[in-house]
Amino acid sequence: MRIMRLTKVLQSAYLKLFMAVILASTVASCSDSDKETVRMRFVNGTLVLNEGSFMKANASISFISNETNEVTSEIFKLVNGSNAVLGDVLQDLVIKGSDAYIVMNNSHQIHIVDAETFEWKRTIDGLSSPRFGVIHGKNLFVTQWGENGSVVVIDTESMAIVKTIPVGSGPEGIIAHNNKIWVANSGGFGFDNTISVIDPATLEVEIVIETPDKPNHLTVDKNNNIWATCHGLVEYDESWNITNQTPSRLVKISSSSMQIEKDLLVSDSDHATKIDTSPDKSTIYVLNSSGIYSVDIDGTLFPSTPLVDGYFYSFNVNPTTGKIFTCDAGNWSSAGSIKIFNPETQEIEATITEGIGIGPNKLVFR
Repeated sequence: MRIMRLTKVLQSAYLKLFMAVILASTVASCSDSDKETVRMRFVNGTLVLNEGSFMKANASISFISNETNEVTSEIFKLVNGSNAVLGDVLQDLVIKGSDAYIVMNNSHQIHIVDAETFEWKRTIDGLSSPRFGVIHGKNLFVTQWGENGSVVVIDTESMAIVKTIPVGSGPEGIIAHNNKIWVANSGGFGFDNTISVIDPATLEVEIVIETPDKPNHLTVDKNNNIWATCHGLVEYDESWNITNQTPSRLVKISSSSMQIEKDLLVSDSDHATKIDTSPDKSTIYVLNSSGIYSVDIDGTLFPSTPLVDGYFYSFNVNPTTGKIFTCDAGNWSSAGSIKIFNPETQEIEATITEGIGIGPNKLVFR
């Protein structure tokens, strides 16, 4: 995720009023008189989450059909009316049953839509810079940088916020595994070096695991171990020159003992930002500024050369085909692009630009 330049000034009453006007526009656009007569089902394909430009409220969602490879752009607006606005900085999308939860970071909201048709149902307000979400049981757990770093818990039956759980600073990636909720505390604009483990029954932090500097994202391998990318600390002077940085690392954590069992150096200066696994969960993929690296879960060293060379904003692995979808955010003012890489042939199979929005940052496979 692109570093947000969110300040206390921007979280003032003025910003909240501005975003309230956007929300009113969104809700109004969902009225029967304004809706387009469009009835589509966005299944059997890939959802592309386009973050949009910061403070421009131009986030969007594209859909790539598995059957035709055609791209449908701005599906939320297509379904809910030409004036429908998702908001500012689309961060994540989580599906549970017939509902999809769309996390809007700088709008401080979650929109709930029909998971197949994307018809708007309602909006949950009162969040504070939400980031990523995961479902466990009937609850949706969402990390948020506000509230000094917390996880907000939403009951998906009542749609009410039932608790806000304090965790570390700048909580980022979150997963549900082994009947626990694992939260990577990235430090946000500051510093942290911990992973918080939440008991979903008590909604309390059960244990805090110390890690290398600034853990940001998590995944699980075939042996039920947790893997975390640790970005490393980077400090700048007033002219944005780097004055200090710590190495980026990849760690494996036992989900039973909750102890770090492996610690691999990624780079002293290329900092890891995203992580995913192959469909059989025997390979860990790690993104840094040089490309996407392939790490065997039994390996003892981080590879010296990337599997996919180049600079990418983000990536995700299709859990069925194993193909790697990369996100190029471009210049943040015009459409980005998606490239599909086949790890078996080690070739780019397709480059998709038509229908992609500004700042693609995540893919959700259906």
